[in-house]
Amino acid sequence: MKTRIIDIKEIQSLETEMLSHVNRICKKHNITYYMHAGTALGAIRHKGPIPWDDDVDIIVPINEIDFFVDIMRKELPDKYIVYSKEDNPYNRILFPRICMRNNNPLVAYIDVFPMVGLPDDSAKQIKFSKHSDRMNMLYSFKYREIFKVRNPIKRFLEYIFVFCLKIIPFSFWQNTFDRHIRKYDYIKAKYVMNPCGMKGTKNIIEKSVYGSPIMVEYSGMQLPIAEQYEKYLTHYYGDYKKYPSDEIIENGLNKKVEYHEQ
Repeated sequence: MKTRIIDIKEIQSLETEMLSHVNRICKKHNITYYMHAGTALGAIRHKGPIPWDDDVDIIVPINEIDFFVDIMRKELPDKYIVYSKEDNPYNRILFPRICMRNNNPLVAYIDVFPMVGLPDDSAKQIKFSKHSDRMNMLYSFKYREIFKVRNPIKRFLEYIFVFCLKIIPFSFWQNTFDRHIRKYDYIKAKYVMNPCGMKGTKNIIEKSVYGSPIMVEYSGMQLPIAEQYEKYLTHYYGDYKKYPSDEIIENGLNKKVEYHEQ
């Protein structure tokens, strides 16, 4: 196995190929999905990945996500691996992730977010959103690099807290989170959200905005995006045509990772 350092363009090339396989399988089995977040933004603003972005985001309705994971495991080429609740040695996330096999999971990957239903009542929506963020934050906190905390008292207290979090098995976290995100009927819901996005109420949006996915260009492919994509992107980003700071762009463009070529 050859190991080499790859840059952002090669990372994106690997992810685009991965996404092409995901799209092919979804079309074959009539699975609904949408390009999500930065990937949706890249499709509209750049007709492909945002040049400085290093991952792919898609979102799948909660009533289809289990089948999505099952069929991806069966039909994706062997060089890919799907991490999820059933088989996840990389337990830092509470949602499925498609990665390169025999590599660090963060070399090149697709995050697969669930789209879940919400009640009509805004107060209940906010409560659900806050509980979602709290669960994701607590789970990810157990992987916090506490040695970087300078204050010795705070560092000691965080060690104790993280120790308590780590003794809770992954199955408990995943099963609890699964029950939470399936609390409301997705089919009947007027509002939906990504419960893993950690963006608070910004994740809450009318389901009609997603609507029936429309196809747009992405790196020479035609891939699905929210039907009302301008409203979707404005909801998430405001002026979505505006670029971020030079520092963010430079950091992304200069990213390099170690890749085990197969």
